Amino acid sequence: MNPEDAILPHREVFDKPVVRFELTRAHFPRVCPVCGKKATKTLKLTLFPGRRRYLNAMWNPRYMSIRGRTQSTTADSSMARTLMIPVCEDHEYSYEDFCRLRFVCVIGIGITMAMAWVAVFKIGGDFSRGRFELGWAPAILVLFGFVLVLSWLSFRPSAVERAIKIIGFDPSLQNIIVDFKNASYRERFLEENPGVSEPVKWIIRA
Repeated sequence: MNPEDAILPHREVFDKPVVRFELTRAHFPRVCPVCGKKATKTLKLTLFPGRRRYLNAMWNPRYMSIRGRTQSTTADSSMARTLMIPVCEDHEYSYEDFCRLRFVCVIGIGITMAMAWVAVFKIGGDFSRGRFELGWAPAILVLFGFVLVLSWLSFRPSAVERAIKIIGFDPSLQNIIVDFKNASYRERFLEENPGVSEPVKWIIRA
């Protein structure tokens, strides 16, 4: 494939219908999109079209100073789009809590990786001398594996994000295209939002 062809607009066809709806006029059903239970909580999901997300604001190259932070925040706020999604208590979560968990996992990987290297050399030295002891070295490797699994789980999309997968926005950022995992939830969404939502089988990717 010619590299230039990869950036040209192309048609993307979906196996099942996705939904395009107006952000400001549509609303989500009062049931949990994950399990279908009656929704008692509301999850605020903020989206930033075309912007990378950082675990820490200072990791953003545009974060230069207090003044620069204010300017960047103002620009991002004008692009931000928010979805208010009713969910049950079991699937309510805080995005800030997820960020904290991911940050802790990154730090944990760095620390346990350094310890794991020492443990590998210790185990290698024991094998070279023809002996093996169940001491601290194997325990460090087990701990490192546990932290890796925990990090993988924390960086996965949440259950709500998997149930309501964001495909993209139109150029005006007024309409959003979403893939609902649950077919009955998708049908209920369309029934409750006539005139401002529609099922689509394909889109044009820029």
